[in-house]
Amino acid sequence: MKRYDLIIFTFFLFLICLLSFPIVNAHLPLSGKVIYIDPGHGGVDPGSVVGEVYEKDINLAISQYLEKELGKYGALVSLTRDGDYDLGSPKATYRKKSDFDQRIKKINQSKTDLYISIHLNVLANKKYYGPQVFYLKNDEKSKEIANQLQKVLNEKLGSDREIKPIPSSTYMYSKLKVPGVLVECGFLSNPAEKEKLITESYQQEFASYLAYAIQSLNF
Repeated sequence: MKRYDLIIFTFFLFLICLLSFPIVNAHLPLSGKVIYIDPGHGGVDPGSVVGEVYEKDINLAISQYLEKELGKYGALVSLTRDGDYDLGSPKATYRKKSDFDQRIKKINQSKTDLYISIHLNVLANKKYYGPQVFYLKNDEKSKEIANQLQKVLNEKLGSDREIKPIPSSTYMYSKLKVPGVLVECGFLSNPAEKEKLITESYQQEFASYLAYAIQSLNF
């Protein structure tokens, strides 16, 4: 075979091999987006306690699973805490306020596009169950985000909760300068839901649904 013919043959062989492989869609819906996850409580602040179950531990577990799930969609993710500690100064007169101030500072000084605060609900009435998303009052963007997340979580988990504004007495959220919401991932006060929330499988499942909802947002 002449050299010219060999080059042509090699070229066509290369094209055939190239076209034989399926086209991979490399589009990631959250590519370039920065998201801050805020696992509530931690350290000396356990959050709600039901028996031997501490809210702070479940908040962190769900947040860490959510970090991984959002990464699959291309997001760059940070956590306000990645272990069992609070962010308050031990010497602060009001340690809880100090903790909030550090969370506010971390989120506001970042170049994040969205924050998601992770908590759990507890009520005296044990019948209530399901995740509930809270938005910043008079903030249409926060309300829009809350509506979309609540819709997906209700569909995926068979719940019927409705979004609510964050109580005005809550110190932290009105001071955040980026859009976001507070997600109460379920009710520790509901015995059946508590039994699910303490399992790694459900924590991961919940995180995957929440990440799926987040990737559908327009932000």
